[in-house]
Amino acid sequence: MRKIICTLALIAAIGSASAQKFQQLLDRIVSESPELKALELEHAAESEAMAQENILAGPELEGNHKWGTRGENKYGVGISQNFDWPGLYKARSAARKANDNALLQLRLSSADNRRLEVKLLMIEYVTTGEQLRVITDAVHNMSRLSELYQRGFEAGEESILDVNKLKIEKLRLMRRETQLREQREQLLETLLATAGNNSFAPELKSLSLADLPADAIADEAEYEQRIDRSPNMQYYRSMHEACLQSERVARLSGYPTLGIGYELEREDGQYFNGFSVSIGLPSWSNGHRKASARYQAMAQEVQMDAARLGEILKMRRLRTAALRAAGERDIFSEVLASSNQPELLMKALKGGQISLMTYLMEVGYFLDATCDYYETVNNAARLCAELNKYK
Repeated sequence: MRKIICTLALIAAIGSASAQKFQQLLDRIVSESPELKALELEHAAESEAMAQENILAGPELEGNHKWGTRGENKYGVGISQNFDWPGLYKARSAARKANDNALLQLRLSSADNRRLEVKLLMIEYVTTGEQLRVITDAVHNMSRLSELYQRGFEAGEESILDVNKLKIEKLRLMRRETQLREQREQLLETLLATAGNNSFAPELKSLSLADLPADAIADEAEYEQRIDRSPNMQYYRSMHEACLQSERVARLSGYPTLGIGYELEREDGQYFNGFSVSIGLPSWSNGHRKASARYQAMAQEVQMDAARLGEILKMRRLRTAALRAAGERDIFSEVLASSNQPELLMKALKGGQISLMTYLMEVGYFLDATCDYYETVNNAARLCAELNKYK
């Protein structure tokens, strides 16, 4: 337990190198995420599909052959090219650009969400590991004490009741140790599955409490600015712009389509050639397309305002909770680092000042307090991570 108490006392002196190690590992795990890679490919496919819609259709070749009643045949060939109203191509290009930017912001937002998810898992993995080390040390200490009392019993100096009490307490600690080890293994499996790569296991296992990032808690105004600059809000703005451009595309789609071609015909031994021009009349249903695009733009604006308000309210709640958790963590750290309670209790037991039952109760109390401390560290770190999602 001396090792644990020393660790608590040194937390405030941890440098930026350890936090940098945590951040670098976090970035590498997120960069390997198969889901983010798949999302990027899906967005690339969607962008290419939009680009395809803005390309001229292939030219059309036509031919005809007609049989006359007097043995004279007539035939003709022609080639033509149809195209939309000229301004429509520029409007589609602008819509595609806005949509590409929206997809980019969506990927960045998804990356932020995945980074937060992985960071929370890493924080819990580290704090669970610290609890596991505390319980493992307690199991070793209980084993040595149990062996000491067993020899005392064999020498007629200790009672069988005390020996059995130690055995029962050791079994309780071992069960607790097993639960923590299984929980940590599950967290490791989740992290490796998220990364799609099990090569990160050694680095994750090497993380300790000293590696946790020291996320500061800023003012509310700073967080509001971060929210406004966040990819999530940029996504809504880009989608709103894309909808406005789509409305322009819908409006220009109602303009006539144009066609121009060249034709060659032979009739009665004569050859005729020249140009052809065609105009495609617009459909009356185009007004519904314009209205649909306009309503979608309005819906995006409403969703953006609602999302911003939701982010701000969540930020305020997280900030209040993070401040409270940080205060609890600091109090816990100060109390537990003030003295080595397990060592003092062992001296009191050997000196006959307390009974074995009292020793077990007191050791269990401080053991639970140390584990509670790591839970508090976990809670404070997780709240700060969520609060500082956008940096």
